[in-house]
Amino acid sequence: MYSIGHRTVQPYDISRNRTITDTEIYYPANTAGDNVAVANGQFPVLVFGHGFTIRWDAYDYIWSYFVPKGYICIFARTEGNLSPNHGNFGGDLKFLAQWIQQENSNSSSPFFGKVLNKAAVMGHSMGGGCAYLAASGNNVFTTIVSLAAANTNPSAITAAQSVSCPVLSIAGAEDCVTKPNEHQIPIFDSLASSIKYYTELTGASHCNFTSSGASTCFSAEGISCLGYGPFISRAVQNSRTLRLAEPWLEFWLKDKCNAWQRFLDTLQTYISNQYLSANQQIGNPTMPSAAVPTITLVGNTLQSSPASSYQWYWNGNPIPGATQQTYTPTQSGNYTVKITDSNGCTATSAPFNYTSTSSFSNFQNQIFIFPNPTQGNLIHFHSDVNLNNFNYEIMDASGKILQNGKLQNSTIDLTGINNGLYIIRLYEKNFSFISKLIKN
Repeated sequence: MYSIGHRTVQPYDISRNRTITDTEIYYPANTAGDNVAVANGQFPVLVFGHGFTIRWDAYDYIWSYFVPKGYICIFARTEGNLSPNHGNFGGDLKFLAQWIQQENSNSSSPFFGKVLNKAAVMGHSMGGGCAYLAASGNNVFTTIVSLAAANTNPSAITAAQSVSCPVLSIAGAEDCVTKPNEHQIPIFDSLASSIKYYTELTGASHCNFTSSGASTCFSAEGISCLGYGPFISRAVQNSRTLRLAEPWLEFWLKDKCNAWQRFLDTLQTYISNQYLSANQQIGNPTMPSAAVPTITLVGNTLQSSPASSYQWYWNGNPIPGATQQTYTPTQSGNYTVKITDSNGCTATSAPFNYTSTSSFSNFQNQIFIFPNPTQGNLIHFHSDVNLNNFNYEIMDASGKILQNGKLQNSTIDLTGINNGLYIIRLYEKNFSFISKLIKN
């Protein structure tokens, strides 16, 4: 877990001749404080838009939760007056995501080399609607998470028609300010996204998507929400919001495959416990792949490249109990290993063809290769056994077959083989021979 660093910046958007004044950035650090160094690593970005007349620090539960988990959180403070320009605010959110990516390449910036090329736009109420304006018709954002999004001017409903990134829309069933059937649901229905999830929290109000400091919001809510309720507490609403948003963002911004299942499990828990008054689930993502593992023969043992967990297969069938990084085969065949990495993503190796020689020890001792090592292109075999027409294979250390054929006159031509260490295998019916081969 990281400490929370903080900076206030004034980015300038030259294309709009506009300064995004007093932008607040909270970021992973080794020591908490203002203007401290960013921690080592690269971190995805959350750009957040505030609600109508609501201060940015009314959402401190957002950065207090996500920064320690390795996110850069950027809060725009523009358009906080009584006559906000929604188009400008959406443009500010978009620009801030682009600006922080530019800072990643700026050697004089404290964020140099610290920004992952993935960003989400989040927002509440007005800021939620402006999140759709920010993401409309571009690929700046990897995903959107909106909280009680309000329709805007220009229309967020119309803008959603040109939003294609995955969307998580979180609404409040007791929201009398931006009623779901007038705001969030029309926006959701208009989305072009092939993956979009709508969740309506039972007992959730509009202003309880903040953590504090939203007095104007609560005053308006107190007047207009007579007859609504019962309401869940602000702490409970914050917690249930984060429990949905966290695995969603971990999957889309950090490629953590296991996070998607956690998100689905959370949804199921909410449904079972009646935490949701409504939900709609459209689309499922393609899981990211782990790095494909390689298999190396070490002595008579197969060894996988490192991973978090392993399952070995023989001729496509799982081997019971073979769940370690190494496996010692007991029979000939094609061996593969399926690995899971630290993000819960999986990948399967290419087949490694292995021939057991345990039954042919006498035969193994009757064959000699010379010269070995060799500096030429011809190697010869000496044996009391007639080796003509034996099959042969020359493999590299990963088990990839580089050359094969029939042995003629007890000789193999290595003209097409580069210098290096190889494995050579002779086989025919019930006989098999394996040896290392070095070409200098």
